[in-house]
Amino acid sequence: MVIQVELNISCTGLPKLDVTSKSDPMVVVYLRDVPSETWKEIGRTEWIKNATDPKFTTPIAVKYSFEEVQLLKVVVYDVDDPKKVGVQKGKDTIGKLKTSVGEIIGSVGSTLTKDIVNKHHASRKNGKIIIKGAEVGPSNTFIELHFAGVKLDKKDMFSKSDPFLVLNRGDFNDPDKWTPVHQTEVIKDTLDPTWKAFTLPLEDCAPTM
Repeated sequence: MVIQVELNISCTGLPKLDVTSKSDPMVVVYLRDVPSETWKEIGRTEWIKNATDPKFTTPIAVKYSFEEVQLLKVVVYDVDDPKKVGVQKGKDTIGKLKTSVGEIIGSVGSTLTKDIVNKHHASRKNGKIIIKGAEVGPSNTFIELHFAGVKLDKKDMFSKSDPFLVLNRGDFNDPDKWTPVHQTEVIKDTLDPTWKAFTLPLEDCAPTM
């Protein structure tokens, strides 16, 4: 039996690798290809600037086969240029985690929490990574959302704010638990932003059970 699964990823306590600011993390997920015995990228999150506890909104899709052991390598990068991830010059590796799709789905609440490991910095605290798996089914129903802000608070000293919006989905079983499902673009230097319209599958907007 094969089902479609989405992996939602967040991290806590990432180390500060940049001299003058926090790290700028991105996560890339690789699946072990058995015939070739190589790791193949299956997806990556968005890039978040200056974050030690990032909650990524871009899910990683993978087909889960109950009869197979599907090994995953999840790598957390501190990225200077998101176009150069995977090129040595353009990134620093915060650390990684090796697991399997089955281990994630089989964890309590289908949520796996583990330490991020970096063998080159074994004594450094590299933070934790949280991966939540959720089965998704085909959907032909989408919702289009439009958001705007009016007279937002001015957060910058010498200019207006640079606002963006994160849409979170709630959890029926835990009212304090929220999972990000979409992040808008950043609009520079404004207190009255109008973000671009976007569409989401209807099930992404419903609370998880």
